[in-house]
Amino acid sequence: FMARFALYGVTAAVLGSFAEAHYSVQSSLRALASTDPLTKVSNVTLFYEELGLLESRGSEFAVLVVDVDDLKGLNDRYGHQAGSAAIQSVARTLRRVVRGNDCVARFGGDEFVVILTDADRAGAQIVVNRMREMLAAETIPGTPGVTVKVSVGVALYGEDGTTSEELLGAADRAMYVDKRAHKVVGLDRSRGLGIGAATAR
Repeated sequence: FMARFALYGVTAAVLGSFAEAHYSVQSSLRALASTDPLTKVSNVTLFYEELGLLESRGSEFAVLVVDVDDLKGLNDRYGHQAGSAAIQSVARTLRRVVRGNDCVARFGGDEFVVILTDADRAGAQIVVNRMREMLAAETIPGTPGVTVKVSVGVALYGEDGTTSEELLGAADRAMYVDKRAHKVVGLDRSRGLGIGAATAR
């Protein structure tokens, strides 16, 4: 009887370890499937899932579209490694300025989308300002004191739309308005580049 009981205990322990390992592998696979490999933020699939959940609840939230200014100019001048570093810098900065229950995702290329839960327009603007301040304090590796500039558009659920398409469309239009304003400034300060030179410290 004792030998049989001990065998049952060993079997249960082995099965428990197997189940735990299986769960760990499944969790890792889910994380990989929802993560952008270059930036380590969420991918667009997870973004749409999060957006759909908030839409179904009717919660207050803001959607941000963030686009790197003149990435092509950076790639042409310093190479694609510098361009990738700029994209990674924006992703790191976005992760640092949002809260744990917010969502940062790479939408494609040099564009990111952000969901700020329980956020109004003033709260979204605080996040945008903080992000720009942090980017201005960082230089891109392999470039002579170059910092990243971004264009940002904001849309509020209920005010600018109630569906994914409406919110992304409104945020995208606002982002292009912001980008046009940056291009005008860029012509005066950076010879047309949206990438700004960092001031000497």
